[in-house]
Amino acid sequence: MSDNLFNLILSGKSHQEVVHQFALMSPTDQKLAAAEIHDEQVAEIATYIVTTLHSVGIQHTLILGAFLNLFFLVVDQDGRRELFDNMLEDLDLSRTQAFRCRAAWNRFGAKFLQESSLHRFFCAESLKILSEEQTPEAAREEAIERARNGHRITIHEAKMLQAKHALGAAEVLPSVTPARNTDARPARWRYSGTSVHIQLISAIPAAPLEIPAVVSDLEAAITALRNEVHPPRLA
Repeated sequence: MSDNLFNLILSGKSHQEVVHQFALMSPTDQKLAAAEIHDEQVAEIATYIVTTLHSVGIQHTLILGAFLNLFFLVVDQDGRRELFDNMLEDLDLSRTQAFRCRAAWNRFGAKFLQESSLHRFFCAESLKILSEEQTPEAAREEAIERARNGHRITIHEAKMLQAKHALGAAEVLPSVTPARNTDARPARWRYSGTSVHIQLISAIPAAPLEIPAVVSDLEAAITALRNEVHPPRLA
């Protein structure tokens, strides 16, 4: 029988060696090799597989992002831009996913090349979430630090860090009580994001901001902005 496939995993061999050995083994040898695995080794094999697939996924995402950015540099001029869409069609890749891979490379490419051990603590989707424009830089920094300490950054973890630091970036100023004189300043609220800074000032001079009304106005503004970018289709 060929060398035990699972011993390659348990000894930490590369995934290329494992896959190569798997391809060489007959179905009978595969079953015999699996029968030699003890219960306590199953968890080690599972950890190896999860870590390896995450690492490979990260490498694929970053390589894809790097090459898409590289090609975009070449075609980002009049007369060539449609060539980028042609490449996405050849790759069967949506613009959204292409943008997310490019962002992942721009945000994390150099860091992951310098610290290759980080690959195994992220999955491709968690990296893409942390690469989004609305993700504060502090969230990315904390994710990297957690990974250095051996903590796995799951999709849930990435969203949690994104929300945590977005909340921390919001600056809520104390409400100003309406004054009786004409010099009173209106209540204000500010939010600092990664791409814009928002400051709200009451439409009624010297009046405090009414939260439900503010939320309603913000929702209307978001809808208007979305319609600017993606106009609704006619039925």
